[in-house]
Amino acid sequence: MGVIQILLDSKQGPLPLKGQFQPEADLVPSLYFTGTAQSSTPGATIEVQVGIYDADGQDAGNTSGDVFSNEAKQHKTLLGLLVNQKPWKFGQTYTYQIVATGPTTTSDANDFYSLTILY
Repeated sequence: MGVIQILLDSKQGPLPLKGQFQPEADLVPSLYFTGTAQSSTPGATIEVQVGIYDADGQDAGNTSGDVFSNEAKQHKTLLGLLVNQKPWKFGQTYTYQIVATGPTTTSDANDFYSLTILY
């Protein structure tokens, strides 16, 4: 039987957002990220990155959400991907960080983010 672990459920921005979690299963995890953001200029890609880090600060996984925006300053829904990750250690504490990575990507209190792990 699969396990669903919700880290964020419609968490209000702005970015960056940070938090910690412990894996709830000793299985191969998949990360699913959704949210909204905007571009400060027209004709640009909106990019948001999710990073997962172990207790030593080493990279333990990632995913992203992207979308192209013809308009400036219009909140857009990011296209999320379900991305398999390398296995995490059950019972260990990991940190996640969600940041705007596009040069024109902005986020404010009208943007919301969800981050889910599926095992």
